[in-house]
Amino acid sequence: MNGLSPIMIVLAACALACEDPSASPPAPSTSSQPQAASATGAKLDKQTLCRELIAVVNRTVEESHKITGTLSGDGTKELEALAASAARAKVEVEKLAGDDSTVMAARDGYLRMLATTVQSARETVRAAREKDFEAMEKASDALTKAVASEEAVVGRINAACGVGAVPTP
Repeated sequence: MNGLSPIMIVLAACALACEDPSASPPAPSTSSQPQAASATGAKLDKQTLCRELIAVVNRTVEESHKITGTLSGDGTKELEALAASAARAKVEVEKLAGDDSTVMAARDGYLRMLATTVQSARETVRAAREKDFEAMEKASDALTKAVASEEAVVGRINAACGVGAVPTP
């Protein structure tokens, strides 16, 4: 295959599409006891929920930039790392709960994007290793769509948290 492999194209798209964390407010300062809703079952107030959610988004974007900035070989290592990063973020975001329905809807959209990213990145790697080019193309397309949706998804989080305007879908 000449030129970039489909995996490399997906990784390059991720590097270009990932929301710039500087567009979001700074991550909350760390305290000796993080405020996680799941630990006690209590729901976070909107401000705390937003701070925690944006902090996870910022960390995930930063990790994505590091991963996609070190492309090597066929890109499968990077896709595995991207899937692992998205899976960790998904676990963290699932623990966040609050009373604000708008923020929770934005959170749920981010969770859907993360789940699609994890599944399609893993499927792309599997298909590449098995040299199943049809499955690899299908999974790569799903991953590209998930990554491309990130800016709008993050924009909805920012808007729900009072940081910027709602992007057009």
